[in-house]
Amino acid sequence: MFVNDLFDKKIFPEFGIARPVRTVSVSRNRRVISTQIVAALILVIAAMGLWGDTAKLAKDKTGVTEIVRDVEDNVKERVAEKRKRGGLRRYVLLQGPYAKVPFEKRTLDMLRQMSNVWTLRYDFIPSSWFSPIHGEIVQTFTAAFNDIILETLEIELLQRTRQVFDIFDTKDRNFDDSAKILAPDQMPEFAKFDSFSKKLRELEENVSLYNSFSSSQNLKSLGKVVLYLYDIDLPADFYEGGEYYLNALKLAQYRNFNPEKDLSISLKQPPEELADNLYKRLFDPNFVDEHLKTLSDQLGIFKQQNRKAGNDDKRIRNLLETISKTEILLARPEISWVFNKSFSLGKPYDAILYIIDSSAFLGPDLRSKIEKTGETKFRELREQLRQKKSELTGPLLEREKGEVMNRLSPAVIKLRADLQKVMKQEFMTLSADSGYDIAIPPGMRLVWDTETLKNGIGYFESYEGFLKTEIKDVPAGLRNTVTSVAQKNMEQKMLTMIADALSFEPLSAGTFDQLRENDLLLEMRNLREAEVFLNRLLKYFDQFSLMGTYSVMSEILAWQYSRSLAAADRLLEKEILYEIRGDDNFSWWDGRENPPLSLLAFDVSDEKELKYAFQMETKRIQHLAYTYVQPIVAFSQANPVFKGKKEEQSLFKWERILSEIGKYDAKKPENSVAALEKFILFDMDEINRKNYLQKISGKELNERSGDIFLKRRNELRRQLYEQCQRLAEKIIFTEYDEIRAFFDQKLAGRFPFSDITRQTGQGQLTADPEDIRDFYLLMDRKDATTIRNVLEGSKSMGISTDHVLEFLSRMDRVRVFFGSYLDDKKEDEKKQGENAAAGDSKKEVGGKPSEKEQVPEFDIDVRFRVSQEHELLANRIIEWKLEVGDQAMTNGRNTGRWQYGEALSFSLRWAKNGLDYPVFAGAHAGIRTEDKQVTYKFDTPWSLLRFLKTYGATAWELDQFKDSKPHTLKFSIDTMRAGTETQAGRKFSTRVFIRVSISDAGKVLEMPVFPEKAPALLKTEKLAN
Repeated sequence: MFVNDLFDKKIFPEFGIARPVRTVSVSRNRRVISTQIVAALILVIAAMGLWGDTAKLAKDKTGVTEIVRDVEDNVKERVAEKRKRGGLRRYVLLQGPYAKVPFEKRTLDMLRQMSNVWTLRYDFIPSSWFSPIHGEIVQTFTAAFNDIILETLEIELLQRTRQVFDIFDTKDRNFDDSAKILAPDQMPEFAKFDSFSKKLRELEENVSLYNSFSSSQNLKSLGKVVLYLYDIDLPADFYEGGEYYLNALKLAQYRNFNPEKDLSISLKQPPEELADNLYKRLFDPNFVDEHLKTLSDQLGIFKQQNRKAGNDDKRIRNLLETISKTEILLARPEISWVFNKSFSLGKPYDAILYIIDSSAFLGPDLRSKIEKTGETKFRELREQLRQKKSELTGPLLEREKGEVMNRLSPAVIKLRADLQKVMKQEFMTLSADSGYDIAIPPGMRLVWDTETLKNGIGYFESYEGFLKTEIKDVPAGLRNTVTSVAQKNMEQKMLTMIADALSFEPLSAGTFDQLRENDLLLEMRNLREAEVFLNRLLKYFDQFSLMGTYSVMSEILAWQYSRSLAAADRLLEKEILYEIRGDDNFSWWDGRENPPLSLLAFDVSDEKELKYAFQMETKRIQHLAYTYVQPIVAFSQANPVFKGKKEEQSLFKWERILSEIGKYDAKKPENSVAALEKFILFDMDEINRKNYLQKISGKELNERSGDIFLKRRNELRRQLYEQCQRLAEKIIFTEYDEIRAFFDQKLAGRFPFSDITRQTGQGQLTADPEDIRDFYLLMDRKDATTIRNVLEGSKSMGISTDHVLEFLSRMDRVRVFFGSYLDDKKEDEKKQGENAAAGDSKKEVGGKPSEKEQVPEFDIDVRFRVSQEHELLANRIIEWKLEVGDQAMTNGRNTGRWQYGEALSFSLRWAKNGLDYPVFAGAHAGIRTEDKQVTYKFDTPWSLLRFLKTYGATAWELDQFKDSKPHTLKFSIDTMRAGTETQAGRKFSTRVFIRVSISDAGKVLEMPVFPEKAPALLKTEKLAN
């Protein structure tokens, strides 16, 4: 409405005033004419000016109308937005510092439109100079400034302030965060701090312009703020037609910018954090401090007892590298600030502090605080550097007047020089390809290069000198470590040397991996040449505890010597030393003693040739031992590489060979070579099938030995024994068959050489004592002992041998049982033989012997009621009696004598006035009921033996299943009680035990088990063939 009234009521009604006056008279007067001319010109100019201003006014009307209308609309909308959002400032502050402000575009568009508004004052329209429209436009623009422009600028300044103080989104530069050594002003943290300070200064400059809008009377201040906030230059027209804007800006009502109040934040906290971040980069950790700490730790680790010493070489090299790196670091200009007397990071940092000091937001107090924090941390760092030391060197940094310098201490420099000198020793330097790869290919023999081995000894001489003298230059705390490293490097050097010293040559054609004698000769020749160097190196390895190298070389030599030793063993086995004819056994010998067995065995003609052959065999063994094995033996004695291995046994064998040959050559007694020689030259000829059991004892037969000479003697002796055994076995078949035939004809099936049970009665056939005697005379003639010994050593008769040996063993026990009888018969026959020779035979009439014929007889001792714990109802027996011939043994008399042919009886009697009486007692018993007596009678010649054998108690009937005092007899009798004959179960069993002991000439005897037949001795198929 305001704009419409302006043009309709003020400007257009006055438009008619400007119309030209066409009716003016022109004075003809010259003055008048002149005046008229001037007036006409004025009128023309005024008319033209009025016409131009009128056109301009018409044009400005349209622009001003639109702009003013837009301003009014924008102001209304802005007021509505304020109400809707509860205040624009509050709305924006609720957004993030980088949130898009929704009314920025409107403000910028309004400023651009306002720049097109010119002052509505026209030279040819005087009324325009005094029109109230100017004030109304200013009023409209003042409302725009108040409600839109200035508030928007203030809000944008708040956003910009939030952005400046948002230190976590500083994106001015893309910094590398890796831990590089940088000068302070090149650090990312410094760059962020510097960027903050510059942005702060720029912000404060624009805040100052903003706060001075109403008093500065300078629209360019507004333009600068707009450029800062929006990066937009206002048009030059804005400044040229700026009467309305300037007057509106004067009248605008706005408050000074106070971000701390509006944002409710501490503006001092962000720069403090930036300073802290910079200090953390500078001091926590500090590069110099970290390098010195690493150096200190590397020096200190050598004092740790539990470290892995195997890494000491690497540790020393790392230490030297760290010392050099630290020295370079200390000389770098980037860290020179560390060694200033006071905390100073240079002019760029001072510029930041100046900005903080002069800042209206921050001020001198914050600068002082930041400076004090830096100084404190700087002093702490300096003290930390002072404290950096090690037990090996003391302080790590050099000092002047108590202050640490940017140089390593002389002790550290000296340590580096000493270690570098050590590490440059020849035995400490390892080539890039240091190492070893020792693999012995098959079909090759190993050759040692003596020059390389000699060079290895040279390394040890240098190494030994170092350990004796130069090690003293190394600090005491590092000597053990350096020695350990030197030892490890020396070991690596030696392993490489061993690999270099080895070469390989092919074995003889036709062999894979076994040495023939010519290969063995070449290998041992090379070993003899290298032996002095190898042994010396092994001693060095052991002396300086190079156990890995010692193990490697020992294993190589052990393999080489082992293969050589195996080759020597094969040669020895191939020789078949002291071999006899045939298949190297005596199977060809028929037992004849002429010519001597030794000559036949070795196929020689006489003893001289036999001795020569023996010496040649011995010299061959001597050659093998001294040429091929003696170096191996010497090596193994100095270096026990074969301990616990299979080669140890072979070495022991060869050591014995060398020892025994040495004794033999020196003609020392009691050596195995001489023992073998004695057997071959002498003992062999004295052994035959008749005496081999006496000449070769069981101990000698089973003798074993690791000595090859004794082993060969034992083999020959055992083979000879076995041949004699085979020859003897052929003879004993005939002799044993005679013994067996006699037994089966005269004794077998005749008591006591027969079985008898309690039910079979007395039996019919009995053995004649004379036949027993003749059997043993036959055994003696056939030499049963020899038969037994031959059979015990026989391996060719199978199980029949065991049966025959058992038979002979039983007959031996029977001989002992009849010992007195057989001995007496021998004595009588001897006397009769002597009398017959003298013609003094004494015979009675009728041809009977004048003296009583000798027969078997024994003393007996009887004990009644033994083993009472097993008897039943024996206490009802009133009388016990054993009768032998005319001898009666009762409870009062217990001893007597029995001889072959005498009858024997045993009787038991119950009390006459008792109720019990016997009714049955077995086949041999007779019962007299009226006397209540049972009698067991034996009338055969062997009555005593039959009595014992018939009633002998079984094992389970005796305690412990053994008759500890033979012979215990058991008798079972059925008894009945008077008056109960008609009742069921009227019989009772009475069981009694007696003991009958047999002796002869005071010697207690036990009746043996008598064989019932002689087993056959069967020939195996092998023996029969």
